[in-house]
Amino acid sequence: MCSDEAARIAATKGLKRETRATARDRFADTIPAVNSKTQGHMTRIIVRTSRARASHALQWAQLFLLFFGLTAGLTACASTAVAPLPEESRQFTPPPQYALWWKMAEACSGRQRDFNSVKWYRHADFVPTAPSTGDGAVQGEYFYGLNSVVITDNSINNPMVVRHEMLHALIDQKGHPAAEFRDSCGGLVTCFDACERAVGKIPVASVDAEVIDVTKLAVSQSVAPQNISMSMDGGYFALIVQVTNPLDHAVWVRLKPQPTDPKRAATFGYATVMGAQYDNVDGDLVSFGPGETKRVVYDLTVNDIPQQDGQRSVRAFYNATMLDKELLTITN
Repeated sequence: MCSDEAARIAATKGLKRETRATARDRFADTIPAVNSKTQGHMTRIIVRTSRARASHALQWAQLFLLFFGLTAGLTACASTAVAPLPEESRQFTPPPQYALWWKMAEACSGRQRDFNSVKWYRHADFVPTAPSTGDGAVQGEYFYGLNSVVITDNSINNPMVVRHEMLHALIDQKGHPAAEFRDSCGGLVTCFDACERAVGKIPVASVDAEVIDVTKLAVSQSVAPQNISMSMDGGYFALIVQVTNPLDHAVWVRLKPQPTDPKRAATFGYATVMGAQYDNVDGDLVSFGPGETKRVVYDLTVNDIPQQDGQRSVRAFYNATMLDKELLTITN
């Protein structure tokens, strides 16, 4: 996703008119009213994964449990040339949540590396790339020969951009392999422009493809890490929501429209005791490829989740499919 088209990316290309609902847009009796205040850094990246990668997606979720026991959408890339760091780059100590994000990138990619082997630098403006890449200036870049990542000041706390560079550092290879950047780590990292072109897109279902009800989809949620540490992770955690077409052919999925707006339907979202946050699409049909998995990651903090009776809980949903409540385990 190496380009200087920050304005286009800020418009969250690829999300196809998905917007956050307001407190008045309740779409089902089981969904509480939406809290109008944005909670946390909520990622709106939908990833398409083929059936050939479906088992990998399952391993991805399992690895989270093993390791831990637009918002997003800014450009980033990696330079294969051994070049000096951009002028005025300033080294910084990564904040606590970087260790969590590193483990997440390790888990989804199946690669491991010492987090402390990478040096981190910040830059006030866009990071210039090597001339050979033709990518202009970007929000982040991994310099292979120097084992260093340079991130712009305004992206230091953007988990999607940071994890993209972490993934480059972990796989340590040129370009954006679809196996990692689209399939196993899709939704975890940004993938626009050069990255998007490299990984490709799963075709939209044909107009005469089978239409199935949304309840036929397999919907799952997981929290990483399982034990949220205020001291080690800074109270950061991720809610990962996955939706999979169980069929071996492309389909159109019919969604349940919102009662207050029959021309729109909710898709990915999560609910707390205070309300819900979710995305909308125009119409009531969504395309899924053969065995395709769409994934959304919500990067949140403990303080984003209100307490009830001394506990904090969250539950994910996709349209009318509401999952069980997930109690958060928090330690100091």
